[in-house]
Amino acid sequence: KKMTHSLPSLALALPEESERVLRRLGHNSVARTQHRLLDGTLNARRGLLKENFLAEDRQRELVRQAHNRRRLDRWTQMTSGSPFMVDLWDEDQVLREAAKAKEEAERQRKQLLLLRDREAHAAVLRRACSESDEMAELREERRSLVVGERHLKALRDVEKSNKRVAHILTQKRKQEFQKQQNQLLRARASQAASL
Repeated sequence: KKMTHSLPSLALALPEESERVLRRLGHNSVARTQHRLLDGTLNARRGLLKENFLAEDRQRELVRQAHNRRRLDRWTQMTSGSPFMVDLWDEDQVLREAAKAKEEAERQRKQLLLLRDREAHAAVLRRACSESDEMAELREERRSLVVGERHLKALRDVEKSNKRVAHILTQKRKQEFQKQQNQLLRARASQAASL
C-alpha cells in the first residue's frame, strides 16, 4: 500500500513548524528507505534461506532414498532364501490344482476299473448263461441217454425174459413132445402087445 503524503503548505506554517515538518519528512523518507532496504535484505535472506532449506530437504530426501535402497537391498539379500519371498497363494493354488488333477485322474482310473469289472462280470454272466444253456442241453442229453439206456435195458430184460420164456416154452414143448412120444411109443407098444 503506497502512502501518499501531502506536503503541508510551508508558506502558512511558522518557521519552527516548517522545520519540524521538514525534519519529520526527512526522517520518514529515511525510515522508508531503510525499511525498503531492510525489506529487500530480508527478502533476499529469506530467498537464500528458502533455497538452502529446499536444497537441504532435497539432499535429505536423496539420502533417505539411498538409505532405504541400501536397507531394502540388505533385507532382500538376507531374506533371499526365505520361503516367504515367493507368492504362497500362487504356490498353494498350483498345489491345489495338481491335487485336483490327481484326484480327477484317480477318479477316472477307478471309474475305468469299475467299468472293466462290470464288463467282466457281464461277460462271466453271459458265459454262465450260455453255459447254463449248454448245461441244460447236456442235462437234457444225459436224461435222454439215461432214458435210452433204461429203454435198452428194459428191451434187454424183455429179450432175456423172452429168451427164458422161449427156452421154457421150448423145454415144455420138448417135454410135451417127449411125453407125447413116450405116450405114442407106449400106445404103439401096447397096441403091438395086444396084437
